[in-house]
Amino acid sequence: MSHEEKIPLSSSYTDATIEEVYDLITNTDLWPMNWDNAKKMEMFDLMIDHYQGTEQYEKCAELHKLKSKCLKIQTDSDLQL
Repeated sequence: MSHEEKIPLSSSYTDATIEEVYDLITNTDLWPMNWDNAKKMEMFDLMIDHYQGTEQYEKCAELHKLKSKCLKIQTDSDLQL
């Protein structure tokens, strides 16, 4: 199976995993060290889609705020190069 194929996960496992990641990034702003900005953006988008689907709009708003902050840091970093 290639990494492009998605392994179906149970909804409750997916919900619990996304909730854990949400708590981690909103409370500590910690990410895996090997994640670049593109990977973070992908995770933000996945989580925002998930929370929109479950109508948890407060979490969507928080994720959008963090995503914008992350993009600003990346842009500022790019300008310094």
